[in-house]
Amino acid sequence: GDDDEKKSVGGTALDAVRRYGAVADAGVGTGAAAGFDRVDWERLYRHEKQRQRRARSVFVRDERTVAARTVVMLLTVIIATAAGEHFGGFMALVGSLGGALLAYCFPAVLHFVRFRHESSVLSKATDLAVLLFGAVVAVVGTYTSIRAIS
Repeated sequence: GDDDEKKSVGGTALDAVRRYGAVADAGVGTGAAAGFDRVDWERLYRHEKQRQRRARSVFVRDERTVAARTVVMLLTVIIATAAGEHFGGFMALVGSLGGALLAYCFPAVLHFVRFRHESSVLSKATDLAVLLFGAVVAVVGTYTSIRAIS
């Protein structure tokens, strides 16, 4: 029936409103269902089908995203070609800087800043120790990579 069709699209009318804002006239009706008796089910159905198609697709259809990815790939190829025989050293340099910062320094700083008022002294000391370790690893890795390149 009509109710089965509505539920198969996305649950109850309240779910539809929460998910898509599909109410034509809020406030119409009475009781707990006030505002939910004029849900645009056709619009909701089209929106849900479109969302499902996008979720299943492995291909990007947005032209700007495709263009941006293409530019990044071309820049990567240009850098790799320009680096030539030093490409391995260049990658080691980028990895030592980026890897140490992303794995050790940034998480410690973010945790320290986010929980500075709630953290114990031990937690703050641990954040500082991880930050210092990450900084040492970044400096040593960078120095080693630069030495290998030159």
